Amino acid sequence: MRLINRHPDRPSRLLLVILPFALVLFAYFMGSAERLADNPNDKLLPSAVQMTDAVKRLAFVADTRTGEYLLWQDSASSLRRLAIGLGISALAGLCLGMAAGTL
Repeated sequence: MRLINRHPDRPSRLLLVILPFALVLFAYFMGSAERLADNPNDKLLPSAVQMTDAVKRLAFVADTRTGEYLLWQDSASSLRRLAIGLGISALAGLCLGMAAGTL
């Protein structure tokens, strides 16, 4: 049987699904460790600890200036803008479709 026609068994299939993600994570964390060794204040490739600290700060600690949680406020604003844009485009499509249908 040719290699292209073979179907991997369940454990091999799971390994083939997970492998690309594991390789990308490995490459990211190796690059991050290398950059942070040269410059501990580097922000291009933050470490996992820096990312979790940022998520904790943005999602679970209220902003001192506004008193709101920045991640949730920014997410709500983005979703609101997305809904407005979707509504405008749907209305424009409906109007153009009705105009094209009457011609």
